[in-house]
Amino acid sequence: MSPTERTHADWTLQPYRPGDEHGILAMFNEEFGRQRSLAHWTWKFGRNPYGGPFITLARRRSDDAIVGNHVLMPVKLNVLGRPVLAGHSLDLVVRRPYWGQGIFESAGRDCIERFRQAGGAAVFAFPNASSYPGFVRSLGWERIAYPVLRRRPLDLGRALEQRGVPRLAARLAGAPSRFAARWRLARERRTGGRLRLSTGSEVPEGYDALWDACRSQEVVSLWKDREYLDWRYVANPDTTFLFHAVADGSVMLGLAVTAERDGVCWLCELIVRERDAEVGRALLWQVERAALDRRARAIQFLGHDAGFFGEVLADYARRVAFANVFVAHGLEADDVSRRIAHPTNWTLSYGDADFV
Repeated sequence: MSPTERTHADWTLQPYRPGDEHGILAMFNEEFGRQRSLAHWTWKFGRNPYGGPFITLARRRSDDAIVGNHVLMPVKLNVLGRPVLAGHSLDLVVRRPYWGQGIFESAGRDCIERFRQAGGAAVFAFPNASSYPGFVRSLGWERIAYPVLRRRPLDLGRALEQRGVPRLAARLAGAPSRFAARWRLARERRTGGRLRLSTGSEVPEGYDALWDACRSQEVVSLWKDREYLDWRYVANPDTTFLFHAVADGSVMLGLAVTAERDGVCWLCELIVRERDAEVGRALLWQVERAALDRRARAIQFLGHDAGFFGEVLADYARRVAFANVFVAHGLEADDVSRRIAHPTNWTLSYGDADFV
């Protein structure tokens, strides 16, 4: 019996069929109290450049209604400079009356097996702390890392005001902070000399050469060529992203991608040639300047790597984000599976998850 033929007294598993997205969205929005749009689903799955959709649905036997699913969003992993097809497990839903009936495990195994048969080499996810044990216990995945959250407030006065400090005192306290930040940005822009900093809404020219220079420096990361950035960020129907670049003449040295959410500037990507910390800090200065202009309260970054992020963001407040867990699993007994099992091999950034 194949995975898709497994049945239960009340439901049966079936692969996605065109048109099912309407029932999938209705279930997602009802269970999570969200208003995720058809445009979002179409961008993420219908127009995904890497294939799919890879979705297994649990349907109620009496009326064919969707009562649960397991979803893999195909992307590419970068494993030592070469692309490998992988699946990002996300948007998982089981309707409450069907909890505890094995839909998570059965639909998960079915979806992953179909993905493996289509050439998928690995799967990964960013479940919360309460749900990740299901991936490890029931599906055999590995807990890879708790990412680190780094934060820098941009307006000390506003932060003090929110903590009950009288408004005038808070604003006076915040003024030196704002002045110091702008002075430092201006100073570093001048002393950068040959470096050219820019911010725009499109992937800048010169990025292809930057990616070619950076991809072989990673052991395991997402494959972030121009096609990926255009799809992941530029084509995203819900969020506006900014691309911040630093270049030496015509040679791009680094790229940062940011998005603003609830007054916080989130750093989604920090890609730097030869992991040059000074270039990374120049990018941060550009990000800070743009965030100050947009009156963001703070800059935040969630990520994990072997040390580069920590060096560049050394003066950011740091804490381990135990509520966000990164898990992964290789689908074949090969070199890819062996490499993804080691936490120090991974480079992960905020944009790799499905948070924005």
